[in-house]
Order: sequence, then C-alpha cells, then structure tokens
Amino acid sequence: MARIMSSGPDWSQSPTDILDYVFDWLGGGWLSPGDTITASTFTVSATQGTPSVPSLTAKPQVTNPGDTTCWFTGGDDGADYVLYNQITTSTGRKRTRSITIKVRNSQ
Repeated sequence: MARIMSSGPDWSQSPTDILDYVFDWLGGGWLSPGDTITASTFTVSATQGTPSVPSLTAKPQVTNPGDTTCWFTGGDDGADYVLYNQITTSTGRKRTRSITIKVRNSQ
C-alpha cells in the first residue's frame, strides 16, 4: 500500500501489479477536525505520448475517517499515468490530489 499525504510524488509498478494507493487527507493537514469525506472520485489519464489508459479498479472507499483508497492495475510498460482523487467534505469543501504512476516491467 502506498500512502499519499500530498500531491506530486511519483510511484512505480509493473503492468501486472494490482496495488492500492491510499490518499491520506487527515495526515496532510487538509481535512479539518469534525469535517468528513462524503464523496470520493478517482480518475486516471495517460500522459502525453502514452497510447492507452490502463484498467482502473476504483473502489472509492473511506477506510479511515480521512483516507480514500484506489486500486490500480495494468498500463503499458514505459508509460506514465496520472491518478486523480477528488473529494467532497461534509462542509462542502472540494479538493483534488494527483500522483504519477510510472508503469515499468519488473526485472
């Protein structure tokens, strides 16, 4: 499991991996005390020059009061993808974080 506290870091996985990415909204200091996640949406896009978008199994689950989880699998070897997580909170706030997933064959 990869724990994401802010946008920006790059992660790597093989095309055959099935990995979970956990976005930590509390640990990053963004979610206020008493505010809860009421909706979570995951989307993925291919970076420029990447021919296809991998299969994405998104189970927008809140595993802890401030975490959202997405399962990612597939992709083309050598391609980079951006995984976005948008949340809405009980107070009406919206925020999107993203990470880059680099798909590379394991040696």
